[in-house]
Amino acid sequence: MRKAASRAFIKRIQNFAHQESLFRRGDGLLLAVSGGADSLCLLDVMAYLSKKYAFTLHAAHVNYGLRGKDSDADEALVREECARQNILLHVLHPRITGKSNLEERLRDIRYRFFEQVRGKYALDSIVIAHHQDDQAETFLMRLLRGSGLSGLSSMEPRSETLVRPFLETSRADILAYMKREALPYREDATNLSPDFLRNRIRNKLLPLLAEEYQPNIRILLAKTARSLASEKHLLRSLLPELKTLTKTASGAGFSRQEFLALPPEARRQTLRSLLAFWLPTPPSRNLLQELEKSLKSGKNKPQTVRFRGLILERKGDKVRLLKSDSSTL
Repeated sequence: MRKAASRAFIKRIQNFAHQESLFRRGDGLLLAVSGGADSLCLLDVMAYLSKKYAFTLHAAHVNYGLRGKDSDADEALVREECARQNILLHVLHPRITGKSNLEERLRDIRYRFFEQVRGKYALDSIVIAHHQDDQAETFLMRLLRGSGLSGLSSMEPRSETLVRPFLETSRADILAYMKREALPYREDATNLSPDFLRNRIRNKLLPLLAEEYQPNIRILLAKTARSLASEKHLLRSLLPELKTLTKTASGAGFSRQEFLALPPEARRQTLRSLLAFWLPTPPSRNLLQELEKSLKSGKNKPQTVRFRGLILERKGDKVRLLKSDSSTL
């Protein structure tokens, strides 16, 4: 029997999920579980809610093997907790080489794995434990990198098949829940390393802003990101539509001539909107510029750009955006 404070915590998450229409009774859900406090809290909360809403729950874990025995200990704990909750677990052991763009490559690996499992078992959504603090950190990271509206709007409660029921829940509340319910979790020592920008923002910049300028900085930044997301959707709703656009689960196609007839910012927003269907995070400004350059090129020969598990092909006036494992549109 959970304590009263824990039941209130779950009720808040349940209300948020209802408000954002994240789940339906009987949904098949894939829970992304790393072994940290956030994802194991998600596992426990969703197992509790599944008794009321008849969810079919699966879990997915990626063991990159980059932290040796610590990585294996993370996996072992996830296996134990999934077995305790009687949740089917899927584990990936990818082979990682090189260190360039490592964070982005690891993120793409895990999201491609999650989507593969979701599709194989015909599940409705992938459930991620991103919370309010993650939202604030991501907003500041992208602000410092000069992101525009799409980048600053950050994470949303639902993005295609991804859902985030903890997005208005603080990290402190998650840790308090784990302590009350005596639930185990793993600590990743790399989260303390100043080598990563996110860690410096989490461990230095945000505490400084909270102490010296605004005690509620995390809440306010998260709210700002949500407001910008609403404005982003409004902007996209006003974009001129590509009449030649065709879209399937494996890719999209459109006319190069019609695309180039759009105003420059409309071209970039159109590419962002298309890529959002397959990429877990917004494309960088450099990537958009590279894709647009390929489409604007006056060369008659076919153009091919490979990036982040996708392929952009241009043959004459025909443009195709495909998953790298797709040969047909």
